[in-house]
Amino acid sequence: MAFKLALGGGHGANTPGKRTPKFDDGTYMNEHDFNYPTACYVEENLVNEYEDVEIVRVDDEVRDVPLIERTNKANAEGADAYVSIHANAMNFTWGEPAPRGIETYAYVSEPPEAMELAEKAQDEMIDATGLFNRGVKTANFHVLRETHMSAILVECGFMDNKEEARLLMSDEYRRTCARAITNAIAAQYGLKKRSNPKPAAPKPTYETYVIDENIGNYRLESKVADLRFYVEPSWADADVFGRIDEGVGFPTIVRKLQVGDGEQYEVQNSDGATFYITAADVFVQLIEKEEDEPWFIGKRVECKVGKLRFYSRPSWDDSALAGHVTEGIGFPNILDKLTVGAGEQYEVANSDGDVFYITASDEYVRVE
Repeated sequence: MAFKLALGGGHGANTPGKRTPKFDDGTYMNEHDFNYPTACYVEENLVNEYEDVEIVRVDDEVRDVPLIERTNKANAEGADAYVSIHANAMNFTWGEPAPRGIETYAYVSEPPEAMELAEKAQDEMIDATGLFNRGVKTANFHVLRETHMSAILVECGFMDNKEEARLLMSDEYRRTCARAITNAIAAQYGLKKRSNPKPAAPKPTYETYVIDENIGNYRLESKVADLRFYVEPSWADADVFGRIDEGVGFPTIVRKLQVGDGEQYEVQNSDGATFYITAADVFVQLIEKEEDEPWFIGKRVECKVGKLRFYSRPSWDDSALAGHVTEGIGFPNILDKLTVGAGEQYEVANSDGDVFYITASDEYVRVE
């Protein structure tokens, strides 16, 4: 008899709030961008490498499948086990100290088989990733409570920890987590390896060639919210690196490419990292940069000292104080430099487009 696994990545492509905080350049990752591909890799591993395995997917590539629909499907299909894959978050803001590590959940009644599976998954994940071990925990989550089979939920790292968020955004890390979860399931249920494993499905390939090498002196800006960009010329979910919202974009456009049936711009962020994003004018616009634009325009400014004030208007007065930044923290976009009294300030924007003013003295800030 085949082993039947109910499997799903948590949430959907457009579930509100389930994402990393915005990085300094305005980019972010939706949790679904990690959960769904990782679940797909678990399915691929189990079906291709083990005999008599059947997968019941309870998630969807786009839709946020309601929890009751997920558990009802798993129960109706008579699944032997249920695995839900997630990325964790504490406050959905970059904090210090940042939350860290991996944890795996089973139901509060501590069903023996589910606890064993959770222990195996936790051990495999820590061995594979080297991240902090938060241990096996119990919770009254719907998918653990309403399933009629052993069920676990794996939290694969924190979206509000910058280092772990960067891992969650990488395809290599997603595959690493999928392999660890696969190993745990196979060990728990004594799955038999195929003598001749099926080859993994080939990664989608897209015929790619250059359309235009001379875009001109433009920057790119998104016209919509939640626009995906890619780590290579591709439209594949596995190659999604992150997302940008309306009004956010990339300061440098390298060239325009034909990628399969669509067009993409090869772009660079303010750190010089290269990405790829749709060139369709319904989604993006090109904004001409001034030829004599000062070198610091569009750059990131970062605090060099322990605590530094910034202001709501060009001023040094306490009444204009808007807040403080600490060492290593700053603003992703310098708009202008102004003379304010006896000193100079940068006019800056945060990742939401809010404008503030901060000292331009290189004793206190650095521009990158």
